[in-house]
Amino acid sequence: MINEKYDTNLTLKSIAEEVFMSPSHLSTLFRQEMGINFLDYLHQHRIEKAKQLLRENNEKIYAVARQVGYYDEAHFVRFFKKWTGMLPSQYKKQKGF
Repeated sequence: MINEKYDTNLTLKSIAEEVFMSPSHLSTLFRQEMGINFLDYLHQHRIEKAKQLLRENNEKIYAVARQVGYYDEAHFVRFFKKWTGMLPSQYKKQKGF
């Protein structure tokens, strides 16, 4: 579900409803199976997709942010830096994209 819907307003609650489970139970199972909480996994997944888009396309940062499910560019930049150690613009420049 995360791979298919990462670019939407995906929440643990919305997934739990789709699989007929309580959010707290799903959260526990997710953490046990993945070794990471749901929200951190979702952010990491979105950032990996953003890195791919930044490598493949010459789009503006805000456009990439929206394509991966962040509708606030500052929020996207903060999480991009958290998971990669650099700003999206630095990533593009460093990688020569």
